[in-house]
Amino acid sequence: QMAKVGNASGSYEQLVIADAERIPIDAIAIENNSLDAVLCVGTTGYLARGLRGGQQDLARHFDGEELQPDRGRVNLMLEEWLRVLKPGGIVGLTVESQFAEVWEAEQKQLVSSLQWSELAIGDALMFLPLHQDSRIKETRLRYYFYQKQHARASWLPW
Repeated sequence: QMAKVGNASGSYEQLVIADAERIPIDAIAIENNSLDAVLCVGTTGYLARGLRGGQQDLARHFDGEELQPDRGRVNLMLEEWLRVLKPGGIVGLTVESQFAEVWEAEQKQLVSSLQWSELAIGDALMFLPLHQDSRIKETRLRYYFYQKQHARASWLPW
């Protein structure tokens, strides 16, 4: 319903709601190098672990060994975002502190391989400061913005 309202407003060329659990996101026919921006706020922890919403997932979200995202899923997600972004396009995401190690390692790999460049990394902020559960209330997150690099000539040695 919200996507219909957004599309009808004329504010967006096209607003699409996609199931990011399905990688590649070809079910909605997002073409390679077709988007100006990808924004993922508040969901990276779930996406990287293949979890859906609900109370059971919320409880596991803050318990022990269930915390760490799967590095392979993180890599697939980032590669998919790069696939659909135009050269020069922007990706923005938030990552909760308990998931940061894996996400940051994969993000740094994309910087070092010159697939994207870092635009901004924010200081740790409160994720849900008004939540009643103290574990959730004390959770912090960071925001990250990167820009997809333009294609390099294949003959260049770097």
